[in-house]
Amino acid sequence: MKCKFLNLSTRLDALERPGLAILLQSCPQVETLIISSESTFEPIIPFLEAVLKNGIVLEKIILTPFKDGISIHPMQHAGVIQKLLSFPRSSEAAVIVFSG
Repeated sequence: MKCKFLNLSTRLDALERPGLAILLQSCPQVETLIISSESTFEPIIPFLEAVLKNGIVLEKIILTPFKDGISIHPMQHAGVIQKLLSFPRSSEAAVIVFSG
């Protein structure tokens, strides 16, 4: 597929991750990836690591809560950010944005 924009609304639980990985492999031109999740982003760190490692043209990952009104404590953001910054990236231009 030649999509440049992909929006995932998912729990990213263990059963969903393999299928989503295959989906992302079939979309090598994705520049913007939005991930909406019901929980904090800590459980999806391994998935994000793989996305950063393999996203050659990736420019932006936007992480947003799935349900309105869910707030994430700033210290949780800091921990996730530290981990994400330590991962190797195929696209040095890729940025990660927390929204919501």
